[in-house]
Amino acid sequence: MRRLLTVMILLIGLAPWIAEAQPELSLRTVDTALWPEISVAYRVHCDGEQRGDVTRANLRLWEDGKEITSFVTWCPELYGPIAVGIALVLDGSADMAGTGNAGAKACGHFVVDMMDGILDEATVTLFNDHAATYQEMTPIKPMLHSAIDALGANGGSAFYDALYLSVVEVAYNTFNPGKALIVVTDSRPDSSYRTLPEVLAVAKQHRIPIHMISFGGAADTAELRMIASETGGQYLLNPNAGQLAALYQTIAWGRVGGEQDCLLRFSRNCADGAERELVVEMRNLCGDVVADTIRYTAPLDSSTLEPLRLALAGDTVLAERNLHLGLHVVEPETGRRRGAFSFTLQYDTTLLAFPYVSAWDTDVLRNVGITTVPVPGGVQVTAAGGNGWIEEEGTLLHLTFRAHAPAGRGDTIPMTLAVSEATFSDGCPDLSIDDAHAVILAHGPELLFDGEHPLFIYWSSASGTWDPEEFLIRVRLFNTGDRDAEDVTMRLDLDTTKLCFVSPDSAVYALPGGTLAAGGWAEAAWSVKPSAEVRPLDSALSCMTLYAANQRPHTCCCRIYFVDAPLGIDLEHPAVQSLELWPNPGHGRLHVELPAGAAGEALLVLSDALGRTVLLKDIAAASAGSRSPLTLDLSAMPAGLYLIRVLAGRGQWQARYLYTK
Repeated sequence: MRRLLTVMILLIGLAPWIAEAQPELSLRTVDTALWPEISVAYRVHCDGEQRGDVTRANLRLWEDGKEITSFVTWCPELYGPIAVGIALVLDGSADMAGTGNAGAKACGHFVVDMMDGILDEATVTLFNDHAATYQEMTPIKPMLHSAIDALGANGGSAFYDALYLSVVEVAYNTFNPGKALIVVTDSRPDSSYRTLPEVLAVAKQHRIPIHMISFGGAADTAELRMIASETGGQYLLNPNAGQLAALYQTIAWGRVGGEQDCLLRFSRNCADGAERELVVEMRNLCGDVVADTIRYTAPLDSSTLEPLRLALAGDTVLAERNLHLGLHVVEPETGRRRGAFSFTLQYDTTLLAFPYVSAWDTDVLRNVGITTVPVPGGVQVTAAGGNGWIEEEGTLLHLTFRAHAPAGRGDTIPMTLAVSEATFSDGCPDLSIDDAHAVILAHGPELLFDGEHPLFIYWSSASGTWDPEEFLIRVRLFNTGDRDAEDVTMRLDLDTTKLCFVSPDSAVYALPGGTLAAGGWAEAAWSVKPSAEVRPLDSALSCMTLYAANQRPHTCCCRIYFVDAPLGIDLEHPAVQSLELWPNPGHGRLHVELPAGAAGEALLVLSDALGRTVLLKDIAAASAGSRSPLTLDLSAMPAGLYLIRVLAGRGQWQARYLYTK
């Protein structure tokens, strides 16, 4: 019992020391003036001393119970110099004539000379009957000196207007942490629209101290002292150079008025006017884990509350092929700004492998990280950003699955990919995504096609004709599936203001017999010519659409350019020669017999069925023209029809390669 009593006495004696050693986190204010950015001012103390070494790793943040992982924090350098953003507010009223005017200019020049000329910056506000910014925020000293030299001494005094204008200038036009006003005045306010309470309120809101300097003592000293005291500034009467230097160092060392606030910044996009609760937790800094809570009210913008509707487009594919789902904007909201979002997609994981997700080429998700996380029976997709404007219908991202057809499931396997938990990261319930429906075919046709046409049509000014005057647009069609394609037709759509059909005169070509057998191929060709109205430096779009009764349509477009023939250049085009390659069709490794005419510098170009270049390879002189074939590993390419070309000088060799997996 005596030992227990002794321990209790020791604990009671140590209680003040234990309490003093506890860390303290204090959330002070929340600023939403720069919405969607939110700033939280806070302070951290350990053993009663403020700490300025808080980092992002020390903090965690929740809003209404949901953790926010994207935020930044900043603390002032409590024991070192910081860059300053100062407003020099100089009185140019008649009361300053003589020594007051000279003193104001000398004071302004002295402060500018104290700046480092690199990071430090200042603005100059001059006032008499009216207040005006003579020089906006800048680190360039000659511009500041020139503005100070413009100070006159006539008229009345818009003193409060000048203070209010300068506080706003410093608050919003400098990122430097050492913000302050240095005011030189000897006059009384008599022409201001703003009031003293308004000045004090805006200075306190943005935590900007106002330092007051007067020469001669004609000013209302009590009021100047009060303004300085209320905002955390200093008052100086007839200061010498040493006092001005000390004042500048006080600002540059971030210790004006004692302690400084740290800032935590993050972004929200849901302007619903609701009150939110923020919880900040601090750990791994001077002891135990501590937390504090503060509430704020979001601004109200009704346009952010309307649901944004998206939809996943379905697909039909053969088994062991890629199934593509596009996330489309169905009902765009012009001028709406969006943040990070996520959704969960549930599907039959025995039929579809875990997907690869890629952003489409839109401003909304450009350069945005997209992650996929497995969940039971599906995947969670998160776009960790994305604040672009959604102004029109389009595709945001693609999900690519590998489709399987297990034995015994039948030839046609329909499925639904169900969307759940679709939400924006800021918690607004304004995201709706429609489910997707897909079909896997165990057997079926798989139609691929490519086209051949001249890229350039040349205008001969001497003869007033095009070269060539007529040309072929040729289409080759392949069925790489294991079933016949039925009722096959092809449609060539031309820009008829620039191109004309010659033969046949119909845009539609129906395959003779209507059927393309599995493993078979067919060819169609249209002879076309430029119209009489088209002239050089123009272009025309041609689009081929393939239709079959048992496969969805495919469309491919290409552009033909009309240009002037280069002077002195023979318009005879070099013949395209055949290139030997094997095995064809192949399964990944391809051997290319390089022609003897390609000796020296040559280039190998591999293009897909849509005309996109997927491989460029320089062929060294030692390889070109040798009897050793060039071997290419194309196993990473998707199955399809490719065009392989070898270009050397004015020679060109090409062949088509069918890659099947």
